[in-house]
Amino acid sequence: MNADKSAPRENEGATKRPDQDLELEFIREFSTGGEVLKTLTGVDRREHIRVAIYVQKLPHMLFRDGPMTYAEAYAECFGRPLEMRRTVRPIPNSDPVEFPPSKVL
Repeated sequence: MNADKSAPRENEGATKRPDQDLELEFIREFSTGGEVLKTLTGVDRREHIRVAIYVQKLPHMLFRDGPMTYAEAYAECFGRPLEMRRTVRPIPNSDPVEFPPSKVL
């Protein structure tokens, strides 16, 4: 391998691991007693935080009176912009439900 070419990363397609300090700040801000967000998976917790920022109209407000806005802090924490929705999950394979034809009276 050439020295000027870098080796491909193993997790190149994976999302960035959240900044734990910023994530904890978001959890403190948007959960009641810390229990609501603590029990969620990482993807669900990120989505809950994203929606809470939009619902409370905070994207352009300063996060914790710091130098970053909520949108910038979210991007810094999760490595993706606030506008990006949840990752696409495969839909479970299920048979469509068929209803009997309706009768016209």
